[in-house]
Amino acid sequence: MKKNLFCSTAVLLAVSASAAVCVNDFGAIPNDGKDDTSAVQKAFRFLRENKKSALVFKEGQYDFFQKDPKHHSYLLPLRGESNITITGTAGKTKLMFHGFSYLIWADDCKKLTVQDLTMDYSRPHFSLGTVTSVAPDKRSFEIAVDREYPVNGKTPILALLELNPANDLPEKGISAHYVVSKVEETAPQKLKVSLKQVLHPPLKNNARFLLRHYLYAGNLMRFQHCEDIVLKDLTVYTAPGMGAVAQYTNNFTVKNVKFTPAPERKKVPYSIASDGLSAHSCKGKLLVDGLVVDGNLDDGMNYYQSFYWTIREQVGKRAARLCIARTNSREVPQFRPGDKVDFLNEKLQVYATREVKSCGKDNKTFAPLVEFTEDLPPFRPGTDLIVFNNGNMTIEIRNSYFRSHRGRGITLQAGNVTIENNRFESSLAGLHITTCLVPFAEGGPAHNVTVRNNVFENCMKRTANRTAVIELNATLRNPFYQGAEGRLALSFPHKNIKIIGNKINRTNNAAMAIASVTGCEIRDNEISDASLKPAQTWGTKLFWTKNAVTIAGASDVVFSSNTYKSTSGKPGRLVVGEHCSNIKISGNKGFQELKENVIPVK
Repeated sequence: MKKNLFCSTAVLLAVSASAAVCVNDFGAIPNDGKDDTSAVQKAFRFLRENKKSALVFKEGQYDFFQKDPKHHSYLLPLRGESNITITGTAGKTKLMFHGFSYLIWADDCKKLTVQDLTMDYSRPHFSLGTVTSVAPDKRSFEIAVDREYPVNGKTPILALLELNPANDLPEKGISAHYVVSKVEETAPQKLKVSLKQVLHPPLKNNARFLLRHYLYAGNLMRFQHCEDIVLKDLTVYTAPGMGAVAQYTNNFTVKNVKFTPAPERKKVPYSIASDGLSAHSCKGKLLVDGLVVDGNLDDGMNYYQSFYWTIREQVGKRAARLCIARTNSREVPQFRPGDKVDFLNEKLQVYATREVKSCGKDNKTFAPLVEFTEDLPPFRPGTDLIVFNNGNMTIEIRNSYFRSHRGRGITLQAGNVTIENNRFESSLAGLHITTCLVPFAEGGPAHNVTVRNNVFENCMKRTANRTAVIELNATLRNPFYQGAEGRLALSFPHKNIKIIGNKINRTNNAAMAIASVTGCEIRDNEISDASLKPAQTWGTKLFWTKNAVTIAGASDVVFSSNTYKSTSGKPGRLVVGEHCSNIKISGNKGFQELKENVIPVK
């Protein structure tokens, strides 16, 4: 059958008409509420078989239903495709997903562009409800779930987040993951939730909760071992997991992409259920320009060099079985021949680099055999680490807007990065530059990072999620407190960090907390009204939150020409703690310089 390949002129401005395949010509009818999965996949098969390059959606809403209730499904599972654009009409094409159907999983694809689409789910993968009763032993509670969120006893609850009853925004209260042991339906829209442990702070009647049904599974767009990927002019209202994920991918561009609450859900200030954008183990250039992440339930953006791996078993001089350097994880290395990895000692310092010859697969013990082109260096299991070497990769994050996250605006664990001209507003934390063995085993140390001309407004005003709006640290094994982050790294793994010309206005905790770094320039920043209501954080238990700025476990730091202003007239506390050397402080205004011990001793 001959297909009419000509869509609207507006859609085809960016693609050649002769290269376009319209999903409408294959039975995808917008606005009829019927499942368009088969029609879209049929159109894509035609595109592939006839070497076309643009899959086009006309104006209107298209619906996609989960085919098998027991299994997640992707609308476009791509493998080995090249030179393809998936496009709609900007602001006029909506893809509505139902259940656990997602847009795209791309593997080994090149030159792939997704643009001009709005995406949403008919039912967000979280619920809001009110606690109606709490058991005397605090090990269970009953909750009435708002009628907008259909639930039953089979609905999983993987995390609990306490809300302010006045506005349904997070406040100081319970934030707990993987603590629910059982869910029972006691009446329509009423659940009994049994817990593995007593929660702190204590449960109470009439408390408002956000129930997170899924956390890190179900990513709307996923790109693996790809090259030259572009996401642009997209709007996403909600998703079960992360918005977009890239791993082992070369050159990734995100331009004018929005993860934001749906305007029609006026009473729900939340969007996607996890990170907006997450990436690791990539190469080339990561460019993020004009990203908006608003009201999501984890970090706005998270980039880490790779997981930290360790050797479970050495097999000969040049091969070893590698696994992630934390327990109970099914993440496995996905190295390709020619990839390089760095070997780090307990101080997170690189002492050797090796090239990968081959990497096996292991879905049983999660420790694939990795062979290298030369002999392994002397390696101490349980002490030394392995991290993906991303070569001369560069990262630029600019002109973006991060607002009202449950987690951090940006989490960064990599090198050669510029973060500039962004705005962070009402986030529970702003920017966290880190590397950690506990609890996430994500690295590596940051180097050559410039943070300049960003605005941080009202961060951590609702809860004390992190120590500071801009936080720089590294954490090792052997935590001081069970369940907390690890002990602070005093070996200066981070290098050459510049924090210049930023504005930090109003925060309950600290404005800056600087540690685990050698070579850090902090100048020309404006801070106003920091440490308004300092509180203990869940993290490293470093009680620095009463200080506007804390520097500890650091060397070769310049703190100059910074300004502190306070509506109360009090100066900002600038504290230099232990394990510091060559700290130069000059030309600042409005600070009170102090020396105090700030690193806890077990």
